[in-house]
Amino acid sequence: METNNEGEDGGLFGIGGAVDRMREGKQVARLGWTLDGKCWEVQAPRLTNAPFGVRRLSETIAMRYSDGTWGPPEFSVRSLLAEDWFVGVSGDRPRVAPALRPPTKEEFVHRWPTGVSKTEMIEGRIVFFWSAKPFDERDVAAARRAYQDRVVQLSPEGNVEVF
Repeated sequence: METNNEGEDGGLFGIGGAVDRMREGKQVARLGWTLDGKCWEVQAPRLTNAPFGVRRLSETIAMRYSDGTWGPPEFSVRSLLAEDWFVGVSGDRPRVAPALRPPTKEEFVHRWPTGVSKTEMIEGRIVFFWSAKPFDERDVAAARRAYQDRVVQLSPEGNVEVF
């Protein structure tokens, strides 16, 4: 999936893009969140206690939960590394960048996972063999989204391997 961090044309982005948009006063959410109504936003500065009894004004990131209440955000490695952030609230459909058009019939037949001729477990790794033409980095990117906690790479033969 190609991401888009440019301007106001919608699209998906990583945590850096999410922080930039929150600084602009926007709410952000992830496609990966399954419950509707969740989002993160920067809340106005308020007095906080700092070390040694010093009080200062500081902004904070807050999360709106699916029940409408606000609280501290749920930080996870998966969320921090995700590339599926968008401007809005979970359950909304983000505007898709032009680069994310549906695949053509030709692409559908030759891309991972629909272009796999066979799958084998070889020495502890899953190997997806191509059918008509070798896979490339676009297929590896798709497999990485599917196997987020695994190492995915392209073999010299053009197969997708998952460790």
